[in-house]
Amino acid sequence: MEECFQRRVALIAVFYTAGAVVSEALEQNGIRDYVPYAVKEGLYARAPGWAHYQTICVRDWQPHVDVKIDFDEALARIARDF
Repeated sequence: MEECFQRRVALIAVFYTAGAVVSEALEQNGIRDYVPYAVKEGLYARAPGWAHYQTICVRDWQPHVDVKIDFDEALARIARDF
């Protein structure tokens, strides 16, 4: 069960991070209408629990993506909120 949970969290983090990094890069080049794949395809809305995980990514992982907190702190926050 724990392995399944870890895989799910890792997959969500990959989708979220890819979307966040691509969005930022495109925005820096004047493209502001990009919609990340996971949002566009409704993954956060359809997959059980993913809406909650998206909220955790925004709150706990995004500061790491923005280089405001380190990796260990981001993981500690994610673990706390799951």
